[in-house]
Amino acid sequence: MIGRSLISLLAVAAVTMQVCAAALVNDGVYFISLSKRQYLSSSSLREDAPAVLLPASGDLDNQGWEVQNIGDDLAVIRKAGSELYLCPSTLYRQNNHDLVILSSYEFQWQLVSSDEEEGKIIIQRPSSALVLGISPLRIFPTRVDTQWLEGGKKSQLWEFKLADSSKNEAGTRTHCAVVSHALIQDYDSSLELVLPIQTPSQQLFKGVFGVFLRWDSFYFVHTAENGYVFEQAHAFFPLLPALMRLLASTVLAPLGVLLTYKQQLVLGGILIANVSFVVASVQLYRLTAVLFGRERFAFLTAILFVLTPSGIFMSAM
Repeated sequence: MIGRSLISLLAVAAVTMQVCAAALVNDGVYFISLSKRQYLSSSSLREDAPAVLLPASGDLDNQGWEVQNIGDDLAVIRKAGSELYLCPSTLYRQNNHDLVILSSYEFQWQLVSSDEEEGKIIIQRPSSALVLGISPLRIFPTRVDTQWLEGGKKSQLWEFKLADSSKNEAGTRTHCAVVSHALIQDYDSSLELVLPIQTPSQQLFKGVFGVFLRWDSFYFVHTAENGYVFEQAHAFFPLLPALMRLLASTVLAPLGVLLTYKQQLVLGGILIANVSFVVASVQLYRLTAVLFGRERFAFLTAILFVLTPSGIFMSAM
């Protein structure tokens, strides 16, 4: 009896250990990063496209990775929304500094918990001492390769963050702006001219999007709706009003059952301003990296550009 009980306890312990091991990274879509600054990304969705490191964008198409556990700490890492997998460029040879690419081959990686830093994971090539890390190639964007494991090397320690729990700095700033707008009376009164309140739905629209309308917004919206009527309006270039009209008559046209034409123009202008802000941040990062050749400096430059107090004007129309 004692022997059978002992065997049963050992069996339960073994099963528990297997479950715990499998739970190191649960199945799901993740953002995979190094030191919360460089995110595993794909340059394009094609066979043999290199895996690269870029600042966080929150874009699942470029930085989302689907992890599927196979068992025994093994998992395949697939590009979210595709049939391409993270894979070494050489399958049958284990060389130091082999680039990592996207491939239709379902390569299995071994996920190992780091002893040096809690919460960090080593992505290892099975039956070898080769792990995922930063390639020494001095090209942009930074490449990812397999390299010999070095204890304590931070460029080999990865963090897996569930995609639906990730936040970004621009979103946090936007939330703060919306809350501040709701609590504090604005000095700029031009908003009352752009979005007059006559119905509860107009009140709701103004409460949500009014924070993005400041000073010059009156002229842009008026020009988009009526053309150049006042002489002072000629100080504002026609490209933004033209794009606002284009969005209102195409992409945002189905919202006509819920929004007035002026509200569609306003929404179009806000979308253009925020997309332009994101594109400008990415291009600033790339330009700085090319000019100075320093990834960390380029990343810091882009982050300061996003988080500067005047950054809210980049999101405003």
